[in-house]
Amino acid sequence: MKGIRWSIGDGKSVRFCWDRWLHGAEPLIHTAIGVVPEEQLNWTLDQFTTETVQWNWNVFMHLVPATVLMKVAAIMPSRVDTGPDVPYWGFSEDGRFTTRSAYRSLTLDEDISNRGLWKVIWHWSGPQRIRQFMWLAVKGALLTNWQRWHRHLADSPVCVLCGGVAESTLHALHDCPKASCMWTRIVPSENVLVFFNLPLEKWIWKNLTNAIGINREQWEVLFGVTIWQVWSQRNAFTFSNEQCNASRMLKNMERHVNSISATLWGARSIGGVGMGRENVWIRWTAPPVDWIKGLHLAWEMGFRRVLMEIDSQCAVKLVSSNAEAVGIHRNLLKAIKELLNRSWEVRVSHEYREANFVADYLATFAASGPGGLVHLADPLSGAIPWINMTF
Repeated sequence: MKGIRWSIGDGKSVRFCWDRWLHGAEPLIHTAIGVVPEEQLNWTLDQFTTETVQWNWNVFMHLVPATVLMKVAAIMPSRVDTGPDVPYWGFSEDGRFTTRSAYRSLTLDEDISNRGLWKVIWHWSGPQRIRQFMWLAVKGALLTNWQRWHRHLADSPVCVLCGGVAESTLHALHDCPKASCMWTRIVPSENVLVFFNLPLEKWIWKNLTNAIGINREQWEVLFGVTIWQVWSQRNAFTFSNEQCNASRMLKNMERHVNSISATLWGARSIGGVGMGRENVWIRWTAPPVDWIKGLHLAWEMGFRRVLMEIDSQCAVKLVSSNAEAVGIHRNLLKAIKELLNRSWEVRVSHEYREANFVADYLATFAASGPGGLVHLADPLSGAIPWINMTF
């Protein structure tokens, strides 16, 4: 059943190749680039992990593309102590089944084919250039790095911003950390599960035809402007080496959206849908005396007063909630909460990404690294300029 997704527990019920457990929802067998050995076709997730609870990359890394490997790396492997695997409904915000979400899941493909996604795009209430851009995105005609490499216009298909995977259209507009950090700022936390769990065509369709927690017309405009800004900023970096600046992007988005809104609905501002301006002093701050920033290593090194700063408000909410997690990151959240419940004092808070460029650099580095936990005795050379800027 296409609406069923799996929250990973002990990994004994979910089939690695056939079930929908990855971000993006498509079974791995549909993306395989190599022949999966017959004896592995029905293996469950626990058979693809090692005794040390790590993915056994040597078994499958040659079978699926790099973009899929990165999605696997983002999910904590199955653990015996987390209980059985749990199915959840992939077409609702909270993972629970509703008649309304079931009806939408059944009619979504029909709506796209019968009514025509192109009609939805061409009736979008905004500049013609953004309509054309969205249509090119749906047709797979954007000159992403993968497309440029395929046409012998680039040396590599890898994303130049995160450096970890091939730059497909969906990666450029949706999955890349530089893009997803913008979306998490404007998508209501209760809708994040659905927002980041759709293929390209359905993603654009849903955002142009359904309100994502706010007034439909306002979200429709905001969505179109945001993907245009994400793409424009990406091109500015690729071809002019212009650094991505989230604050500047938000200001440009606010200006464009309010301009369109004024044309459509008079002088009414769209500031009330997450684009309202708030002056915040963003900078890295040293922890108080006897405190340290970090978590897993902090425990191993004997620190017992720790600050845990996260650049996603949605993640802060999930980590701080007492409710049982549902979704692809269930194991990861369970492991984090187990750490938090140890005999120590941990403060969890939201911090803007721009306030810690060192952590942002390390996250980008990790995307192209060997995977797993890496101990760095000395700072990376590429991080030193950001360290000097911080202090």
